[in-house]
Amino acid sequence: MIDYTTLDVILAKKDASIQEVMAICREVGQATLNSIPLYCAVVRLMRYTEIGITVLNESGEVIGDYASHNDPATGKITEIVGGGDGNYFKTPDIIARVKESVLLDILKNRDWARKHKILAFLAYMGDFQLNKDIKTRLFNRLRRSV
Repeated sequence: MIDYTTLDVILAKKDASIQEVMAICREVGQATLNSIPLYCAVVRLMRYTEIGITVLNESGEVIGDYASHNDPATGKITEIVGGGDGNYFKTPDIIARVKESVLLDILKNRDWARKHKILAFLAYMGDFQLNKDIKTRLFNRLRRSV
């Protein structure tokens, strides 16, 4: 069972930041994503080994880069790196750009998102900026697997 107590204390603060969440609760984020079968299945299906996330402030300026390293056989995250200034990407299979407020909202609403996976995917997918070519490849691979 994942203990969300510390994460909830951080998220309750008015000035919560993704940097603070990742500095203190990185393992909780990793365990949470690894506990979502849909996440692991998509990562495994796409054969992703590194997923990059560029976090933006409300003005659209970059405030941090993170990368998850994933086991292609299971889709599970083996580690999350990054968070400060600098590029933490080695050879990302995909890089998404997203506002910090969206990530914090997802974490705050994680129980709803877990219960309503498809609705959550639809609610948040537009907030993640992906290269059009990546979206097309993702769609085509998912379509072929169904």
